[in-house]
Amino acid sequence: MEEKNENLNQETEPNAADCGQQAEAACEEPKAQDKKKDKKKHKDAELEKIKALLEKEQQQSADYLNTAQRLQAEFDNFRRRNQTLRADAYQDGKLDTLKELLPVLDNFERAMAAKADADAFFEGVEKIYKQLLETMTKMGVEEIPALGETFDPEKHHAVMQAEATQDYPAGTVCEVFQKGYRAGEKVLRYSMVKVAQ
Repeated sequence: MEEKNENLNQETEPNAADCGQQAEAACEEPKAQDKKKDKKKHKDAELEKIKALLEKEQQQSADYLNTAQRLQAEFDNFRRRNQTLRADAYQDGKLDTLKELLPVLDNFERAMAAKADADAFFEGVEKIYKQLLETMTKMGVEEIPALGETFDPEKHHAVMQAEATQDYPAGTVCEVFQKGYRAGEKVLRYSMVKVAQ
């Protein structure tokens, strides 16, 4: 019977060791599960952060797109307004010029309606010519000097050449066929000239 007890003890001893290992395994199993849960929580938290960041970036992208579309619309409106203003300014400039010329036209009509002699008619036309020159001067238009001046292709258009003389050395304008005019630095019409060679 003692042998049986020993056998029982031997059998129970390993069982006690097995129990200890099982207990350790049972303790370690919740730790492993806790680690898995922690990892999952950590991954979920990271995923939430990434989702929040993505949502924020998408919102910012939508805001940028909205701003760009608004700026494009404003630019298109500005361009249309600018074209309209330029067209209006051009039209106003034409009308202002025509208003300045109306008194000259009136004087031509008066001169043609008057039954006067040739001298009086010539005097009337001369006054009208002076009035037209004054009107053009007020508008900033001036004659381009040409006769006796050195030929300048920026102001003169040479249509003929002539022999150089003492009065007109080579390279100077010796005759003007049609006067040229400028407004400020802009040439309205080049002087048509003959140049001495």
